[in-house]
Amino acid sequence: MLGALSGEAALLTSVGATFLVSVQPDALGLCLAAASLVAFVAWTEGGAGRLLLASTVLLALSAGVKPTNLALGLSQFILAYVSGRLRDGRLWLAWASVLGFVGVVLAWGAHVHDATGNTFGVISGGDSKFPTLARLTSPGQYLGLLRTGLVFGPGWLGAAALAWTLIRGPRSPVLLALLAGYVLTGLVAMRYASEAWLGSHYHALGMLVGAVSVGFTVSARPPRTVAAVVTLVALACLAQLAYGLHERPRRAAGWSDRELSLASALAPHLVQGDRLVFRAAVESQVPIWGGPNNFEDPRLFYLTRTTGWVLPSDRWSIPEVEAAWRLGARLYVDATGALGEHPEFLEWLLAHGERLATVDQGVIVRLRPPH
Repeated sequence: MLGALSGEAALLTSVGATFLVSVQPDALGLCLAAASLVAFVAWTEGGAGRLLLASTVLLALSAGVKPTNLALGLSQFILAYVSGRLRDGRLWLAWASVLGFVGVVLAWGAHVHDATGNTFGVISGGDSKFPTLARLTSPGQYLGLLRTGLVFGPGWLGAAALAWTLIRGPRSPVLLALLAGYVLTGLVAMRYASEAWLGSHYHALGMLVGAVSVGFTVSARPPRTVAAVVTLVALACLAQLAYGLHERPRRAAGWSDRELSLASALAPHLVQGDRLVFRAAVESQVPIWGGPNNFEDPRLFYLTRTTGWVLPSDRWSIPEVEAAWRLGARLYVDATGALGEHPEFLEWLLAHGERLATVDQGVIVRLRPPH
C-alpha cells in the first residue's frame, strides 16, 4: 500500500503534472490508460474475461482521446507474451477492435477538419508528428527527447527510481512493458516530443513510468526504511507542486493574449450564422522540421463559438481567402500582426469589406456578401 501511495504521489514530482495537463486532453487519456493497464495486468494474472473487456474499452477511449496512447498496445503485447496469453483469440479481437475504433475517430476528425478547419489530428491538418529520417539518425534529437522526457515524464524522483530498479531490481515485467510503450511514444512523436513545452504533453505515459518505478522501489525496501522514503516522497511532491503552481502563470504568459483579445473584440460584431476566416500566427512550413506544420489553430473558433477556415501566416493567397468568402465567410480575423506588410491582400480586404477593429496588432474585417 505504501508503495502504491508513494508512486501516486511521485506523479507530482514531474513538471508534467502541472503543465502538460493544462489544456490538452492528456490528463483524461492518462487516467484511462492507467486504468486499462491495471485491468489488463489483472487479466494476464488469471482474471476473468470481463477484465480484458474493461481493459479494451478503456484503451480504446484513451487512444480516442490521444491516439499516441496506442503505444500501450506494445506494453500489453509484452505482458501477454510473458504471461503466456498471447495465443488467446479474444486478445487479438480486442486489439483489432481498438484499432478499428481509433481509425473511425481519426477519419471523423479528418472529415471535421475538411468541413470546418476546426480540429487538430494525426491524419488531418497537413501536419505530421512523425520524425523524418534525418531526425531519426540525429544524436541531438535523442538527447532532446531524453532531456524533455526527464523533465516532463518520470520527473527527477521517478527517473532515479527507474534507474535504481533497472540496475538493482526487481525488474517487474509491468514496469518494463510500460517503459517500452513510453519509448515507442517518444519515437513515433519525436518531432514534437523532443521539444520542451511544445511537445511536453507527449510524455504523459512517462509520468506513469516514474510513478510505477517509485512504487516498486518503495515496496522492495526493508520496512524500517519505508517510512523515511515515503516522507521524502511526500516532501518532494509538495515542493514540486508548489514550484509548478508558482511557475505555471509565468510560463504560460502571452501564449494566447492576442487570440483572447481578438475573441473579446469580435463578440459584439457576431451575427448568428457568421463564419469566419482566421489567419493564425502559425506558419504552414517549418524548414528546421523538414516538413509541413499544423497551422490550424482552433482557439478563436472555440472562444467565439463559430466555424470557418484557418489560413497560415506564411501564405497570403488572395484566391484562397476569396474562395472562403464565396463559400460563406463573412469575417476575416488576423492574428499575425503582419497584415500591413501585404498591401495587395489588404487592398482586397478593404475592397470587399470594412475594418471593424484593431486589437493588439490583430485585425477584424467584416466582409460583404458576394454580389
